Amino acid sequence: MAQVNPLPKEKAAAEIRDIFETMEAKYGRVPNIFGAMGHRPNVLKTFLPFYGAVTQEGTIEPRFKELAYLKTSMLNGCQYCSRAHTAAAEKAGISKDEIDALQFYRGSDLFYEKDKATLLYAERITRARPVSGRGRSRI
Repeated sequence: MAQVNPLPKEKAAAEIRDIFETMEAKYGRVPNIFGAMGHRPNVLKTFLPFYGAVTQEGTIEPRFKELAYLKTSMLNGCQYCSRAHTAAAEKAGISKDEIDALQFYRGSDLFYEKDKATLLYAERITRARPVSGRGRSRI
């Protein structure tokens, strides 16, 4: 299977080197997903404002965003995403026990109703199939 390796900071185009340095300062390294985007500087520069708006802005508390990201990652079987969002979930105050119980959240006493509603929404959106010919999802 073809693979896109993350671009090392030393090989990054001058126009994105400062982005890589900022990430390295913030995370201790350049996360692989952004390193891979570094091969296409315009993609990285275009994606980052969108990603920042989704993850850093708005009125939804970080806990609920991370619950949704992590549940979606697990449902999609993305190990990279699951690892990344497990770490982010812990930073957002989600316990190891809660993370371990995500598969069975509906019957768990570890989650409040708002947690369960968030997880159910993430589950339904992730599993939704487009309506035939319209490109819209059925929930």
